[in-house]
Amino acid sequence: MRGSRKPAIVAVAVASALAIAACSSSGSSSSSSTNASSSSSSGSAKVTLTWWNNGNTQPLLGVWRSVAAEFHASHPNVTINIDAIQSDLFTTKMPIALKSDKPPDIFQQWGGGQEATQVKSGKVMNITKLVAPWIGQLGSAAEGWQVNGQQYGIPYDLHMVGFWYRKDLFTKAGIASPPTTMTELGADVTKLKAAHIVPIAVGSKDRWPDAFWWEYFALRECPTAST
Repeated sequence: MRGSRKPAIVAVAVASALAIAACSSSGSSSSSSTNASSSSSSGSAKVTLTWWNNGNTQPLLGVWRSVAAEFHASHPNVTINIDAIQSDLFTTKMPIALKSDKPPDIFQQWGGGQEATQVKSGKVMNITKLVAPWIGQLGSAAEGWQVNGQQYGIPYDLHMVGFWYRKDLFTKAGIASPPTTMTELGADVTKLKAAHIVPIAVGSKDRWPDAFWWEYFALRECPTAST
């Protein structure tokens, strides 16, 4: 079984490997967006953007620093200051930042309901028209950063998560081939249990990657309608 974790950047302008979006409406983020446009047209205005991401350890810390440096080299009037934050802290820091007059100009975002909640602040830019010429190349992956059909962020990285399986145990349980749908997976789990075989095991102890499997099952199995 495979899935994809799609973190995204909501940003004013970054390198092609990342994403584009922006904070807008009020406060410093609004002026940053305006100044960024001015620098493109006049070629003289200096702009400094703040970028919150979760690259607080190597190698990602160095990767994002190099991305910011390369962008600055190509666009000398734009300086990007990176504020590396642990992933878990985004849950508490972003709501507070979006209520302030100085939210980050660029911030990492995992899409879905959390992004929809942030859009209500009025400080996240609708980038639908800006990305229209090329967003289709990303296929359905980009839909995770849409709210009411409008694009507010861009996924820049896709991860594949799956299971290793033993052919001999599948044969013992009467399973001819790996499942390709959630329905087939559920049926195979039943067969494995009937054969007294533990269907699925995750061995990373208390490390965060365990959350991948829970997240993917929840996204596929839990209803999306509010109750």
